[in-house]
Amino acid sequence: MSSSPPSPSSTPSPPSDKTSSKGKITTSSRKSVSPPFYKTSPAPHWKSPNSNTSGGFKSPWPSSQSHGFLQFLRARLFDWDEVPLPTAGFSSSDPNRSHEGLPVVRKDIWSASADQTDKASSTAGEDRDKIRFTWLGHASCHFQLPVPPLSSQSSEKSPSVTILCDPVLSRRCSPFSFIGPERFTQAPTTITEMANAPEVGGRRVWPDFVCLSHNHYDHLDYDTIKELISPRHSRPKPHILCPLGVKAWFKSNFGLRDDEVTESDWWDQTVFDLGDGESRLRVTCTPAQHFTGRGIHDRNKTLWAGWVFETLRGGEEVVVEVKGAKVWFAGDTGYRSVGRGMSAEEEDSLPTCPAFREIGEVLGPLDLSAIPIGAYLPRNVMSTVHMSPRDSVRVHGEVRSRKSVGIHWGSFRLTPEDVNEPPRLLKEECEKLGIEKGEFDVVEIGETISVVAAGAGGAGDEALPESKLGTKAHWDSVYEREVTNFEEIGEEGEVWFGEDSVDRMVRYLEEELCSSDGGEQARSAPHILDLGTGNGHLLFSLLESEELGSWLEAGRMKGVDYSEASVKLARAVGRKRAEEEEGCKIEEIKFETLDLMETEEVSSLKGQANEGRGWDVVLDKGTFDAIALSSKPIEGKLPVDLYTIAVRELVKRPEEEGGEGGGGIFLITSCNFTEEELKLRFEKSGFKTEHVIPTPSFSFGGSKGSTTTSIAFRRV
Repeated sequence: MSSSPPSPSSTPSPPSDKTSSKGKITTSSRKSVSPPFYKTSPAPHWKSPNSNTSGGFKSPWPSSQSHGFLQFLRARLFDWDEVPLPTAGFSSSDPNRSHEGLPVVRKDIWSASADQTDKASSTAGEDRDKIRFTWLGHASCHFQLPVPPLSSQSSEKSPSVTILCDPVLSRRCSPFSFIGPERFTQAPTTITEMANAPEVGGRRVWPDFVCLSHNHYDHLDYDTIKELISPRHSRPKPHILCPLGVKAWFKSNFGLRDDEVTESDWWDQTVFDLGDGESRLRVTCTPAQHFTGRGIHDRNKTLWAGWVFETLRGGEEVVVEVKGAKVWFAGDTGYRSVGRGMSAEEEDSLPTCPAFREIGEVLGPLDLSAIPIGAYLPRNVMSTVHMSPRDSVRVHGEVRSRKSVGIHWGSFRLTPEDVNEPPRLLKEECEKLGIEKGEFDVVEIGETISVVAAGAGGAGDEALPESKLGTKAHWDSVYEREVTNFEEIGEEGEVWFGEDSVDRMVRYLEEELCSSDGGEQARSAPHILDLGTGNGHLLFSLLESEELGSWLEAGRMKGVDYSEASVKLARAVGRKRAEEEEGCKIEEIKFETLDLMETEEVSSLKGQANEGRGWDVVLDKGTFDAIALSSKPIEGKLPVDLYTIAVRELVKRPEEEGGEGGGGIFLITSCNFTEEELKLRFEKSGFKTEHVIPTPSFSFGGSKGSTTTSIAFRRV
């Protein structure tokens, strides 16, 4: 094995007050978010034709070319033009300096004084909502991610989660302590120092999670892992994240239980509850172009991967979380397979790994990415598994990273290039592509940087003020004007999203309600509820429908709105229409002022239909959009989450199994939320997607979109 850790007798015990205050980390949910290419059976990166992983894995793209031992040996003998190691130190953060020395290593990196020095560069308190990233050399990365508050206006102290990726702190990355790649720069810290580090500003140095990209010795180190899970530090055992096949290594070497290690395939997405009931971490295992093996007989028997981490906030009843920081750890990966002696122009004509664009499309944009930039020569054998800076800057753009840091250099001599060449070439490649200074850079070993988490409301120096459109005062003033206009000139007011949106919703209900088993005449009329009814136009249109009008009962239809002026307008419009059309029962439709944020009012409203079982049809045309404009929590919950809980309560549940009747329908039209966003929210809250109503689309920037989205959900 690699060098042994310090003996327990020489290690100081951590202070007793440093035990984590968090509860037990548990798995909240798990699913796959894979693009279509990966949904085959077997998966395209599995070697076995029998839909199992026993045959090992492969990189399934034309950009990957496998090289055998003989090819590597030839390159080692004929293409290995090794540049001698320098002797003195230099600052990697200044690539303009003459590169005569070794990269600088910062020490004592977890001290409170160092933390305060870093904070001095920003306004007091601002740093708590930022990502803190510390590079520990090579691919070892330490992330401290803030969990977002429920509101950008909240003054509450933000919790955080700490993730340690590919920790290798031993002297050699090798199966032996006496031979193999040896450090040419020191490790900036030890596991003991991490265990003894003070908690500053609610942030712990000790990791909640230890994440592995693959099982190569320069990424998975026995001694470092042994120290991390050792009980002698009196620290909670970190939860292990690893790709397929690697869990067995942890179980056989350290006796870890199944629930202490989460093993993932590409595109597996796991949400962890961090122990306080509201803080969560969403982890997605992402593809990479590489290989694995720790011995002669296990090549590619385990998977390799990168990881995206995103912090979230939301308790059991918060069905769509408040998004926080999002970072990507690329692990170890290639980008294309370059032949011997190829020019830059020839390289650019080669196929590149499509996984990075997929990561950007599915999971981007990213606040921060740790992207490898070293160990790339000789290109004819290394390019397929290791990126050069020329590759790395392109990946930075493809994954849609706002800021990236170059890793996988500066510690171990794995390949023959000048050990100081990666940051120099990175600077040159960024300039060629017009990447702004500081957007993709390197840091010193042991250096900590703070990065704004855009998802946590930190996209700018100052949070945007709350929109007035999300306030009751705004809508009261709007509808008071509408009432005045109606009384003076008979104008009924605006129809949200236009008549076409109303017509689409009415046509869908005509088809759905009239085509139900038994026909409309064999069933009693449904109870229909319009949320945020405005001027009542949608309910009036349903009652005036030729297909539904003779069957629907106005007395079973109701519109609610939290604006008293809105209800006044709807009632006045109903009276006028009833006067103009003989026999019209529109005036029998009930309208009521009601606040959907109030649990007791929602419960009372539910009790008014189907003997207290809820409404057969619940409608929303723009109300969800208006509520979403406010992010001010109400008793700890966001308005959009309270609204979703209310909808779940109001729509009639299906009868018990074996009984008659299905669940009610929730029909929503939105102009602010996409089909995917609406599905994500309501499918997690007791609904299934019944039908997506086609709406007019447009093209812009090579993508298709629509001005509104209309979806019918069925209560399950």
